[in-house]
Amino acid sequence: NDSRVEKLALLSPGLDYRGISAQGLPAEYSGESFYAAAEKDDYSFASTKQLFSEAKERKQLEVLQGNAHGTGMLEDRALSQKLHAFLK
Repeated sequence: NDSRVEKLALLSPGLDYRGISAQGLPAEYSGESFYAAAEKDDYSFASTKQLFSEAKERKQLEVLQGNAHGTGMLEDRALSQKLHAFLK
C-alpha cells in the first residue's frame, strides 16, 4: 500500500494475471478506487465483483452492458465521463 497513490482505476481486472494474484489486495488499499467491467465479459465481471467487495469504503463500481474489455470500454461515453470525473 503506497500512500502516494490516491486513486486507482481498474478496467476489466482479473483475479489472476499471469500468475499475479489480486485477491485480498483491495482490502489493503486506502485510497479511492474505481472498478469497471462489462457484464458479458464473464471472467472480468466476476473478478470485478469480488475485488469490489473486498475494497474499502471509497469505491465506485460501473457495470456496462455487452462484452467490451479493458480500454475498449472507454468507447462508452458515459463511462469515459465518469472515469474522467473520478480522476479529477
